[in-house]
Amino acid sequence: MIENETLITNFETKTRDEHTINEEMYKKAKQDTELYYWEKTQGSILRSKCQIYEEGEKSTKFFLGLEKKRAINGTIDMLKVDDNTEVNDYNDVLSEIKKFYKNLFSKKDLDNSGTSVFLEGLGLPKISESDKNRCDQDVTREDMKAALKSMRDNKSPGNDGISREFYVFFGMI
Repeated sequence: MIENETLITNFETKTRDEHTINEEMYKKAKQDTELYYWEKTQGSILRSKCQIYEEGEKSTKFFLGLEKKRAINGTIDMLKVDDNTEVNDYNDVLSEIKKFYKNLFSKKDLDNSGTSVFLEGLGLPKISESDKNRCDQDVTREDMKAALKSMRDNKSPGNDGISREFYVFFGMI
């Protein structure tokens, strides 16, 4: 990047006779430099989470200021670990956060009795043994055809967005 800026400065400050590069090299260097700063500005706009900006605006100082402000506001300066302990040091805060999430997501032997009591208290209906056996069976091609035939047009049976008409067109029904 510095090389391009040096080329541009030399080309713009010297007279025609003193040029060591041609005009095409100058244009290429200028284009590369502008692209670099445009991408840097776009990154600042994205990181600053600014919702409104004018297309082509190059006020990177504004966006960098927003980005810095959001980073400062998003930093945890102090953490209360328990009733008597407060942590103020940045590394200690990070360490406490790490300990918290490590403990939160560690594998623990769960007592399923509480889950059973909760679910039984909801009064959810239970399926019969014959229905359970039918649900455990493999889905056949005939089952899929019957499901597709029962659907209305312009409906998709899955999250892939493929509609019923697609299956009809390709003879899958």
